[in-house]
Amino acid sequence: MAVDDALLAACAAGAGGFPCVRFYTWSPATLSLGYHQDPDTAADPAALRVMGLDLVRRPTGGRAVLHDAELTYSVVAGCRQGPLAGPVMTSYRRISEALATGLRRLGIAASLSLGEAPSPGGALDPCFVRRWRCEVEADGAKLVGSVQLQRAGALLQQGSIPLRMDGSRLTRATGGSQVPALGGLEDAVGRALEREELVSCFIAAFEESFQILLRPGVLGGEEERRAQTLEHERYGDPHWTRDTGGHAGIPVAS
Repeated sequence: MAVDDALLAACAAGAGGFPCVRFYTWSPATLSLGYHQDPDTAADPAALRVMGLDLVRRPTGGRAVLHDAELTYSVVAGCRQGPLAGPVMTSYRRISEALATGLRRLGIAASLSLGEAPSPGGALDPCFVRRWRCEVEADGAKLVGSVQLQRAGALLQQGSIPLRMDGSRLTRATGGSQVPALGGLEDAVGRALEREELVSCFIAAFEESFQILLRPGVLGGEEERRAQTLEHERYGDPHWTRDTGGHAGIPVAS
């Protein structure tokens, strides 16, 4: 989370190397909360301890996501010019279209949902229980959960791409009502998937969709320093994670 936030700041400051697409996994498995969510109502601390799950607050909005058997992606880019210029729903749809293209390379009949417009308010259901407009789905099942914020002329979109999902674990982790049975990519494709295979498909799809060439990269010195500071002062600090009063007034679009 700190690295994604640091990259967003670098892009907003006009640094080179953007758009940037990242893929990563979680260890240990972690429940992430949307920036404005109240951990007292969106998570069950006792259950998290019993299950060995970590807890973090994302810089983006949205609802609770259990990051376990999955691939996570993030996109950082300018939103005033370039291939992802425009308001939130315009760039959100374009990124979703690229993700759907990547899944179709695996033989999944992925398309974009016609559901509700994403909103930071409303129901408290975990992310994958509801389908919002322009989210990636196949046969009525939500396959990717995404959320975006725009800040100072730059955007950060983060998303979870589950290979497998355990509704009972998500129910316990959030302490909410019973989560229905949920599928993942392996259910949709009918076989086991390696994360490396997914990454290759998505890289090809992003390059095709945005007519760009993605090259491997590392954090610059300033990005690394900012990420370390953010980890210490925010994302790695349990008091910050659980402070519901300190997160109001930050411009977040989800």
